[in-house]
Amino acid sequence: MNIRMRQLRAFRAIVETGSVSEAADHLGLTQSTVSKMLAGFEADLGFDLFERVGRRLRLSEQGRMFLERTGYAIDLLEDIQSIAEDIRDNQGRRVRICAIGPTVFSRLIPEAIAHFVSENPGFSFLIEMKTRAVIEDWVIKRQSDIGITLLPVDHGQLDSRSIATVSAVAVVSNGHPLANRKELSPSDLVGESIIIPKRSVRLRGLVEAGFIQQGVELQPLIETSTGISALHLAAQGLGVTVVDPFTVTGVDTRDLCVIRWRPETQLDYGVIWPRHRSLTRQETDIVDCAVGAALDLGERYPEIFLTG
Repeated sequence: MNIRMRQLRAFRAIVETGSVSEAADHLGLTQSTVSKMLAGFEADLGFDLFERVGRRLRLSEQGRMFLERTGYAIDLLEDIQSIAEDIRDNQGRRVRICAIGPTVFSRLIPEAIAHFVSENPGFSFLIEMKTRAVIEDWVIKRQSDIGITLLPVDHGQLDSRSIATVSAVAVVSNGHPLANRKELSPSDLVGESIIIPKRSVRLRGLVEAGFIQQGVELQPLIETSTGISALHLAAQGLGVTVVDPFTVTGVDTRDLCVIRWRPETQLDYGVIWPRHRSLTRQETDIVDCAVGAALDLGERYPEIFLTG
């Protein structure tokens, strides 16, 4: 059996579009060319991949099984081609990073990349913000070279290295009644309006554990998916929020007051990569730059990181 990459691409395009004509448009080929590739592919496999429903194509039962069992392999083959193109066109000098919001929207990644580029000219980057679960999946499937996320990760196919451990902080507007407090805890927020990450965000679970520990029911006024939005809401005087300090470096803090949060809620940020390989020299340098950027931010903004 001689399966070609073009056949796999045509198969995937038909799955995604539901028709040969739309797949042809997507691939920049003629409809007859895609039809011939599909027919030849099905002949090689010995079964039909699709069945016609009205004017659309739908995966047959055998086609569905084929996609389930080969989808990962197709992604890997696509990645091999992408790697080859990078090496050919840019001598491998492109790094793909997927990272969680607090590192993308803050000063951490921008300052780390700026330092790396100053020492390593000629590199290019693709940086995408994703959730923790998606980051792990993308790194495993080689859709991203490295991921920057919260540790620990409990996946056997991933290795990791810590970048920085920081403590969450409470934030209110300057005019808030609690703005003059040195520290806040769940018991101080009884009856207060609370702005908190939604349940799928790891920080939410860590903060909620503190409420449970003190026997206080968490009743948020506003739930949000990003710390940046929580800070903007707090700046409008809408309530108290608890965020990681990196996120605070990404906003104008003139209207905000950062307060120590108790019980201490630690967040360990790190880099992850596939366990079957080592970090490249360039990736190692990027991680070192991130470690340096985190240390520098802590020293420059002691009023945000509240160490000691």
